[in-house]
Amino acid sequence: MRGTSILIAIMFLSIPFISAAHENVIVYVRTYGGDMETRTLAAEDAERIKMLFEKTMENLNMLPALLYELQRHGLLNDAESIIDEIYDIAANGTKAWERLNLMMNAFCLVAGYGINSWIETPTSLLTIFLYTFFEKIGFPSMLLKLLFYSIYFYAIFTPKIYLPAAAWIVAGSGKICSLGLLGYQNVGVEDDDLPSVYILLRFVGVAVTFVWKGYEETYVAGATMAVVGI
Repeated sequence: MRGTSILIAIMFLSIPFISAAHENVIVYVRTYGGDMETRTLAAEDAERIKMLFEKTMENLNMLPALLYELQRHGLLNDAESIIDEIYDIAANGTKAWERLNLMMNAFCLVAGYGINSWIETPTSLLTIFLYTFFEKIGFPSMLLKLLFYSIYFYAIFTPKIYLPAAAWIVAGSGKICSLGLLGYQNVGVEDDDLPSVYILLRFVGVAVTFVWKGYEETYVAGATMAVVGI
């Protein structure tokens, strides 16, 4: 694929050997198109390029300066074209991430809401499992059903302060924000055919569901060890 090969370009741009003990340094540059350029540079020029690589590792915004420097020394033929293709791929990747509604963060604050959404707790999930199990073995006791219904609705509709694990299901539209180890993330959930599911691991805070106007609306605010979902 074109995109993959361009990413490989950066991996293969290389300066295999620099020695301050020699006046000139042989430099090889391999590009994603399969071409290879060989040049002999002064040691100070090779050191400057090496420093640009190191700065680029610290700040990827230095990437254009690095490629233009390689071109200046005859090690690349068309730096501008490579830069355009690289940033096209980066932009497309960002757009694809946004379209996925993917949320992934750790040790983070989290807040959001979802229309036609609710929190399935370990208790509510266990209740669903037990209810299904007793139905299958033919034990349709009305008292037992009433007990399961009571436990289930209590588990999902009452405010929560601590959940070891929970599944936040958003069947309608919504918005989820997190701020943590992987930075700030803001995901908008569209109202489409497939529900979004977000797993909250060791959630501490509140999850409140309002049942009104013909739908369920859940608001969440707190902190979680990890949130992941789509």
